[in-house]
Amino acid sequence: MNLSILQECNMDTNLIETLVPPKSRGYDHQRTCEDVACTMKQFFSNDFALGFIDKDKKQLDYLKVFD
Repeated sequence: MNLSILQECNMDTNLIETLVPPKSRGYDHQRTCEDVACTMKQFFSNDFALGFIDKDKKQLDYLKVFD
């Protein structure tokens, strides 16, 4: 299993890089929550990925399937 971590904002990227050293592979900084959701949907529908996003006022429909 490849480790894939998708993060939406610079703060999330800094947190992940602090917790898990950057020499690990699989970081993918995205610009928006929608970009994280679309990437997960398109490339990881049958694989494991960890997505970090901010809790926005409007929740994306795709994210309602996650806890």
